[in-house]
Amino acid sequence: MDQMKDAIRILIQWQQSVYYMPLLENPSAYAEEKDRIAAVLVDNHLGKLAKKIRMLPDKPGENPDVFLNQWSEIVFMSHLWMQFDSLSDSLKLNLLYQSGPNITKKHLEQIPPYSGEFHVVSVILTAEENLQRRTVYLLDRLANQIFMLVDYSFRNQPFERMYEVGETYKGEVILYPVHRNHRIRIENWMKVSGSDQDSKIVVKTDLFHLADSFSVLLRENPFASPIPTIVLLHSTFKKETGWKAMDQNGNILRINDENGEERLFAFYSTVFYAPVPVMGLWDQSGFLPQSYYNGEEFVPF
Repeated sequence: MDQMKDAIRILIQWQQSVYYMPLLENPSAYAEEKDRIAAVLVDNHLGKLAKKIRMLPDKPGENPDVFLNQWSEIVFMSHLWMQFDSLSDSLKLNLLYQSGPNITKKHLEQIPPYSGEFHVVSVILTAEENLQRRTVYLLDRLANQIFMLVDYSFRNQPFERMYEVGETYKGEVILYPVHRNHRIRIENWMKVSGSDQDSKIVVKTDLFHLADSFSVLLRENPFASPIPTIVLLHSTFKKETGWKAMDQNGNILRINDENGEERLFAFYSTVFYAPVPVMGLWDQSGFLPQSYYNGEEFVPF
């Protein structure tokens, strides 16, 4: 633990010097230092935090928004480390998990399995260095809980198993022992047709109450963003103001347009004047729609 804290101090010193130096005048020196700091973190069991350092843009001036978002996340984590002894036990574990030491298969074997029926509501692919990260969000209707399955593929190699929105799997999973993380590992399950459970699902409709519950969650686990949720939404369109999405009380929800214009139009037209349960990811950039519930299963936009 002391080694980790010493490495974090080196990281903070570097961050402070980089922030005040004319970064854009000497990008090559910044890139070399970036790799050196990442190596120091790896040597001190902070590999995940090192990856965040390596993934900072080599030319911050070309991607200032990306750079500042990633940079601020690293600053946040390093300052949490400086307060480590005063953090709650759950937050300490979350910080450790997000920074480096992995929870191994050996650790997970000590945890009793969790049984459920899991409906695929979203599949997201992102690039991480030479890896392709896949995040599969699964709704357990009985528990009214969305779980997260994360796996990786090297470069463009196919994943061992394919998942599609609308599929249902039944069996046992292992929950990661990290507070409010909701990541799972498959113990044993099989694909099933249809569902044995009641087709009704519990949907949040009041955005203010939903935001309050998210603020509590982020205080307990500040790394939970983006937060998967299901919200009952409808849309309206006016020539003067364009499309708007809102809950049944008329509270307007800011929509993230990361999916592109075509999928965004599919979302707005699907919920046009008719309240529909929509699964999406909520973070500081807004709500990113992923799929909607048609009464039997979730369908991707």
